[in-house]
Amino acid sequence: MIDAIFWLIILISFVIYFLMTIVYKKYDRFTNKDKLTGFDIALKITEKCKLEDVIIIETRKKYSDSYDGTRNVIKLSTPVFHNDSILSLIVGSYMAFMLVGEKSNNLNKYLGIFVNTIVKYIIFIAYILILLGAISGVFAIKTMGIFMLLAVFLFLIYYLRQKYYILDDAKEKIKKGLRKSENADKVLLLLLLKDFTIYVSVFIDTYEEIMYYIKKN
Repeated sequence: MIDAIFWLIILISFVIYFLMTIVYKKYDRFTNKDKLTGFDIALKITEKCKLEDVIIIETRKKYSDSYDGTRNVIKLSTPVFHNDSILSLIVGSYMAFMLVGEKSNNLNKYLGIFVNTIVKYIIFIAYILILLGAISGVFAIKTMGIFMLLAVFLFLIYYLRQKYYILDDAKEKIKKGLRKSENADKVLLLLLLKDFTIYVSVFIDTYEEIMYYIKKN
């Protein structure tokens, strides 16, 4: 059962990243109308929204664009960081507005902290309970672990919904940097889905860590 869920997560992630390669190539070919790099637009948005001490750094890994509200960091992949393409503007704007949305709303702020710091430990405890329940034959312990995993998954869906609301508010602002013929919706949707697959992949990473530890000992 767990293996089937993991393979489903991997398949969904693969499909999203495959679509990203297609859509990214399309939007990376043309310059945006204001000729701003991803760094330029992210800096402009955070400064305009009066976020202090935001660090915008370059990361060389492909599709590694991300933000971390707990550390005030925006990470942009090399092409997005340096190029003035439509893609750079959309991705840089997305990361900046997500950070702003998280920092300017207490609910989103605490949700982000919870996801980035606590969720992994809850998943870890849930797996331990499932293993203990399976070994001891105590159904209640195993069920508790399963319910904890389900609760985390539902929480991540709720978090994704909050991120969607942030994105929905920012869409019109992002579109102002584009020509009328250009549409950012596909890229923004893929970025949102990519974020979700990263959160969900914690289920797989934590499980693999536990299995590695068990085999090693």
